[in-house]
Amino acid sequence: MVLPYSLAFESIEAAAFTPLSISLLICVGVVHTGIAYLLYFGSLSGVTATTAAIFSYIDPALAIVLSAVILSQPMDIFAGIGAVLILFGALLSEIEFKLERKNKQGVNI
Repeated sequence: MVLPYSLAFESIEAAAFTPLSISLLICVGVVHTGIAYLLYFGSLSGVTATTAAIFSYIDPALAIVLSAVILSQPMDIFAGIGAVLILFGALLSEIEFKLERKNKQGVNI
């Protein structure tokens, strides 16, 4: 995904393929992507579908917050609103699921 963007907007001379840059690229691909996805998707088999859905909702909001806290990236009002909307959507989804489950069981609310 980065290669077409880089070719379109950056000079090809700016690319430096040194042993360090190639080893860092392999590290990002194997460790930070491969192992992280292996752990994430491997752990999904141990949780319910609702919990997995909530985790998938919370993931982008957590990324926004962690980038602001750990990486000191500026968090503008739109990122904050987006994080709140993501969390609010996850909450509404969970409440709706619980109400549907109670209605199917015949429990009056």
